[in-house]
Amino acid sequence: MHNDGVEPEIVLREISALFTAPFRNHSEDVLEDTSAFESMCPHCFMMGSHMFVSKGFLRKHEYCCLTCSDRTSKCVRFQYCGNATKSNFLWDDAFCESCDRSIQRAAAGDVDLEKVFLESSDNNNQSVGCSASVDAVSIWNGDYKSSASVQEGDSFVCRTPMSNQIIDPVCHQSHRPFEPTHDQPACADQVEPDHCEIIENANKPWCTIYCALVHWPGEDRVHIDRYRHLWCHRAWIERWIRSCGGDQAWTMRRILAHFRWRQKFRVDTIMDEDWSDMDARGEMYVSGVDREGCPSWTWRGALHDAAINGSPDKGTRYLICTMERAWAVNPSAERLLVLSDAQGASFGNYEHRMFLQCLDILSEQYPDQLKTTFFFPASWTTQAIAAMGFPFLHPETRQRFRILPQHQVREGLFSAFGEDQVESRLGGSLCLAAAARRRLLEEDPAA
Repeated sequence: MHNDGVEPEIVLREISALFTAPFRNHSEDVLEDTSAFESMCPHCFMMGSHMFVSKGFLRKHEYCCLTCSDRTSKCVRFQYCGNATKSNFLWDDAFCESCDRSIQRAAAGDVDLEKVFLESSDNNNQSVGCSASVDAVSIWNGDYKSSASVQEGDSFVCRTPMSNQIIDPVCHQSHRPFEPTHDQPACADQVEPDHCEIIENANKPWCTIYCALVHWPGEDRVHIDRYRHLWCHRAWIERWIRSCGGDQAWTMRRILAHFRWRQKFRVDTIMDEDWSDMDARGEMYVSGVDREGCPSWTWRGALHDAAINGSPDKGTRYLICTMERAWAVNPSAERLLVLSDAQGASFGNYEHRMFLQCLDILSEQYPDQLKTTFFFPASWTTQAIAAMGFPFLHPETRQRFRILPQHQVREGLFSAFGEDQVESRLGGSLCLAAAARRRLLEEDPAA
């Protein structure tokens, strides 16, 4: 959203008010706390600890990411964003990606998450059929000590703050979040955040987005309620935040756009469609679960036939269906794994138009979901195919590819999976029929 017709002097004054106050001389870092901090690494894009290495007098303090061992430093606005920046032996980046993007958005007259929320509240209060009695401003400010009242006709699904229950204004019933059974171990990612967790993590980005989704007003409310089974998982929200560099306003807009895309692409019914012909071919299917509970799916490239599919759209849609099937195994998992079996594949199996379509959808609608792709067996054909596709991938995505030669396939897969989670033709004992029906999260926390 841009403010057309706004005087440049006003925009510059707003930027100055936002970003000048936190500026400080790097020499003042000597007086700062040098303890380790948690942040997403700007090099490896993984959440982890950054350990203090040495003090800087003319430069910022030097830290080291414990995940990738690359050099980092604190953002100039660290007391506000808590993020790390890139650093090397020549220079230190002043801002993290999130703050840098915020400066660009402010310069363009864009707004932050709170302003987007309040604007959506104004639209909601002016809409026909929506109750104006819901004070979205007070909800955003978060009076958690008083119970949130919901009247009939309101389009909110609100939490009663002191009761650890979800109040559904449509049927006026309360639902308790998912509670693990004796057979299902407790997992923080599987339980919808309760009031205590919200208070304890109030300053965490995922909590901000979660609360915004719970109380979001406006015309997108119907989509948010429809897809609550997605955003009730903390890992799902955190994937979007990481893909947006921590920018909460951008994260919220992309999430709302994703909900609208799911309606347009008919993702809700994609697993109910007739895929019997594609399933019989065995090109793509759900496979095992790794040792950390992340599901996987397998793509046998040699079985791909563009002529039989008829159009790239059908192949793309089937790939999305296979991914949705994999996510159904454990929707609270942090990421997915892909087993790309290129045994017997040739250039005739490579469909570039489908590749570009899938790349566009996955990057925009399924961000940061790839944990590892095992690409095997390595040969001159597979390496040539990879050389054609890799330039279109983000550098971070390329780092998650593991190309395995034939003699290392079994060892490479067993490094991530147990023997009972690898299919028999690859040296394991997994039953593929049972893998497709497996559900690690037996009870939906959104139910």
